[in-house]
Amino acid sequence: MKTSGNTILITGAASGIGLEIAKLFSGKNNKLIMVDKSADLLETEAKKLNNSTAITTDLTNDNDLNKLIQTIKLNHSDLNVAILNAGAANDYSLYSNEFDLAYAKSEMGTNYFANIRLTHALEPILNNKKEAAFVVQHLASRLFLISIIQLIV
Repeated sequence: MKTSGNTILITGAASGIGLEIAKLFSGKNNKLIMVDKSADLLETEAKKLNNSTAITTDLTNDNDLNKLIQTIKLNHSDLNVAILNAGAANDYSLYSNEFDLAYAKSEMGTNYFANIRLTHALEPILNNKKEAAFVVQHLASRLFLISIIQLIV
């Protein structure tokens, strides 16, 4: 697959791996759709890159996710690469009195359900392209697995 001339969606694009991916592709004549829930940071970083659009979205919020999907369908039908990089990993113990199920729900919303929804919604767009790719980053899921293994051991 070519690395230039693409329209690329990147979730978790305001910092870390997502931002570095955006920087890498920005210099290669690509159109970037940068998505993150950190509005100020996302706007700041997107302004530094060529041909980038910042869309503030909380992937755990159904309304935000629906708006993102509609925006892509209406304004970015040329999308041909989706890099689903956003991830959440909280540091908590299942055995702690301070355990809050909201942490686990937030992680699953970001790491699992958002990726399922985005893949389902964007597949018809990408399926019609000559060259297309879905990339799903699972680092947060691995961190969760490591904590489960530690719990079992």
